[in-house]
Amino acid sequence: QPDAGGRAMPIKMNVDAKKPNQVVEGLEQLVSEMHTVGSTVGILAAQGYNQMHWTTDGSDTSYMKYGEIGMSPSKAKKSFHSGRVHTSEGITLNGFKGTINVLGGDW
Repeated sequence: QPDAGGRAMPIKMNVDAKKPNQVVEGLEQLVSEMHTVGSTVGILAAQGYNQMHWTTDGSDTSYMKYGEIGMSPSKAKKSFHSGRVHTSEGITLNGFKGTINVLGGDW
């Protein structure tokens, strides 16, 4: 469900380049929401480095609205906030398999 600003997904955590652990915090909050609502599916998106968006609705495809979200490092764009392209972050969370490597940049 896009917000009034035309976003694909509502902002859950605003970008803050001074908080490098914010992606992990966002993932932890998503997992907490999944437990609360009894969902086994969660979708997490990071834009502009660590502006976090997520949903516990597995049928929500709003994250595809602009066609820029993916898992390919070659599609990552530079973040104004961090001044970097984030293609190899190596973010893990205890209890989960896999690694978050690519974070979205700016439009």
